[in-house]
Amino acid sequence: MNVYDLKNQINKGNLEKIYLFTGSEIGEKNEIIDLLKSRFFQGEDPVIYHFYCTPDFDNAAFLDTLQSGLLFSQKKIVILKDIEQASQKTLKLLQDYILPEYFSEEKFNEQILPVFKKTRNDKLIKKFKKTNQGYQLTSCTKKDKKQLAELISKNESQTSHLETILILMTESNDKKLDALSSLLSQYQHFIFWEMFENKKIEWIREQFKKSNLYIDEDAIRFILDTIQNNKQQLSDEIAKITISFQELGKNEKAISRGFIEDYLYHSKEENAFTLFSALLNRNGQKALDILEKVFYTDEYALLSGLIWSMKRFIKVLDLQENQKLNQADIFKQLGIMGKKSQAEMAIGIKNYRFFEICFVFDQLAELDYSLRILPAELKLIKLQWFILSFLAGNSGKSFLQGDCQSLQL
Repeated sequence: MNVYDLKNQINKGNLEKIYLFTGSEIGEKNEIIDLLKSRFFQGEDPVIYHFYCTPDFDNAAFLDTLQSGLLFSQKKIVILKDIEQASQKTLKLLQDYILPEYFSEEKFNEQILPVFKKTRNDKLIKKFKKTNQGYQLTSCTKKDKKQLAELISKNESQTSHLETILILMTESNDKKLDALSSLLSQYQHFIFWEMFENKKIEWIREQFKKSNLYIDEDAIRFILDTIQNNKQQLSDEIAKITISFQELGKNEKAISRGFIEDYLYHSKEENAFTLFSALLNRNGQKALDILEKVFYTDEYALLSGLIWSMKRFIKVLDLQENQKLNQADIFKQLGIMGKKSQAEMAIGIKNYRFFEICFVFDQLAELDYSLRILPAELKLIKLQWFILSFLAGNSGKSFLQGDCQSLQL
């Protein structure tokens, strides 16, 4: 099932009690959640609760929110994010919410018996054992549990009593979530994949066409190299680029890479490119200030922007020091046309040498690895260390690469 099919199900009113949204494509997740809100609340004021799986996550408060009624509304949506970081206790709580191991006699008669009367599944009903407290689910295979969970969920969704929708979200596809996904149907667990590269290119082109603008292929590649590649982030940046271009008041309809480069480097908002500009100027305090601002708003774009900027700066230094080209020819060859960008590169050439920047780039590869594995509280420290190493022209050791004694050109 694809996103179109999922939207179609929701538009038809086929809503589920619980959804598990995984994968890195944030934009389409948000589109689906907005559609769920519209279809579920149907004009009523939406009641939305947001929870995050942090180390101090309160299971009791979360469960109370799920199960308690509301004074002024019958419907609510509960969103739990970052569930790849959920503890085993939280995961067990979620499994029991999807398919409880124990049912009171009243709940069993309301939720379970109607399902079996419809399906006439004598095999599954034998999985329940009568106890003094009600009914207990026993000796179930994974297949049995999945079938039971789907039947119960379908029965609840088809009644008019669906009062709570739980949405579980993560950008990963962590295997620790298999215990949850194994209980959900194809209409409940959905992986939001990023678009393929060729589709991203066409999608970006179409977004600019909506404003009667054309963007060349080189500019699109630059956007994909420097902006986080999910629809939400791309859409936001495209809207800003479009407004900025239109504010120039020119009759031109074609957006070049040079314009987007200048926009990203010199926009009023701090980003990876304004950070790199501070590094080229050896302005350590400004670089650290920008780093802290950007880290908490767009960590992914920060790293990808630094990598792109470093690659280009290494090319500039190589052409200057090793191939002995003058700056005008370097800028022409690399397509650095903006006066501000050229001025910053000229300052960078004065402040750094090719050899030391190559070592710093080696540390950038190590930084990429560290940001993937370190907890959030250590990532900023690692980035600050990188900034200081860059400013110092550090040529020390990398725990990934070993000693860097020489560089073959």
